[in-house]
Amino acid sequence: MWPTRTSRECGPHGTSRECGLLELVVNAASIVLVVNVFYLVLVADVASVVLIVNVPYMTLVNAAYIVLIGNAAYMVLVVNLAYMELAVDVAYMALVVNAACMVLVLNLAY
Repeated sequence: MWPTRTSRECGPHGTSRECGLLELVVNAASIVLVVNVFYLVLVADVASVVLIVNVPYMTLVNAAYIVLIGNAAYMVLVVNLAYMELAVDVAYMALVVNAACMVLVLNLAY
């Protein structure tokens, strides 16, 4: 715990009420800190136990998960390539249409 504060430590203008409130806040903060540290240690211990228990199965799960991520990435890549190909095809068709329109305009001009 933090050391208790006296009225002299609170400053020349500090009242006993202000010093008591300051002491209460500091002590409450230290209690919260201790509880949080204990909770973090507890969570870490539980996580390590879960990890140890799951080690025999983690290889299969992780392999399946990596395959799933790989397949998802591959599907995204295929979709993106198809989309890019579609965009290229649309641009090419627009170019062909524009060229045909220019030929038509030139023919009409003559």
